[in-house]
Amino acid sequence: MLIEFRAANFRSLNDAQTLSLVAGSASELVAENTIDSGLPGFPRLLRSAVIYGANAAGKTNLLRALQFMQRMVLTSATTSQPGSRIVHTPFRLSEATKTKPSEFEVVFVDDGVRYEYGFSVDAERIY
Repeated sequence: MLIEFRAANFRSLNDAQTLSLVAGSASELVAENTIDSGLPGFPRLLRSAVIYGANAAGKTNLLRALQFMQRMVLTSATTSQPGSRIVHTPFRLSEATKTKPSEFEVVFVDDGVRYEYGFSVDAERIY
């Protein structure tokens, strides 16, 4: 179960953007909209989430960042060759970020255990 996803320096996302499924403190419709995570520090998690915002605000690129991270985790060990360039798209509207790595991090629960996994990637390597 996904708790949080964070991405930075990817496509139109310059600063770190976080998609969090940690429930807020509101008390209305708690039983219908949240579930107990069984983890200390994350008492309730949302059953679903909505991403909304203005046109060109980065909604699609947040999802593309999640897909990029998934693809890297699932295929990089079998498809990458030593010395080959890694295709990624850093934020290009700032000279300072063009050569810096893109960052990805996910926090999730599996079988009652909380995991945090993240990496940074540039054209040369995965950190």
